[in-house]
Amino acid sequence: MTTAILLRFLERLMGRCRLNLVTAESAAEAKLAFAQHKPDAVLLDYMLPDGNGVEVGVEFLRAVSGMLVIVMTGTILPQEEEALCEEHISPCCASPSWRRI
Repeated sequence: MTTAILLRFLERLMGRCRLNLVTAESAAEAKLAFAQHKPDAVLLDYMLPDGNGVEVGVEFLRAVSGMLVIVMTGTILPQEEEALCEEHISPCCASPSWRRI
């Protein structure tokens, strides 16, 4: 599934839940949207074209402590990323893995 298809799906799903959703397809777009909208929660893909969701999520958490950050991935994380997750993210579910920071 491509990022664009997944984003459209999430937009429809969240819209049905009456949640305001702002989407981004890169770390740079996510950072800009975060700065402009100050969300209560963030859902990030681990594999962004210009970064990774774990690092972006941790950056957001440092700016807004206690915010809900979920990082999804369909792959096994490298050890460095896994260590970062252990510090900030709760246990994961089966593939695709969903982790809550």
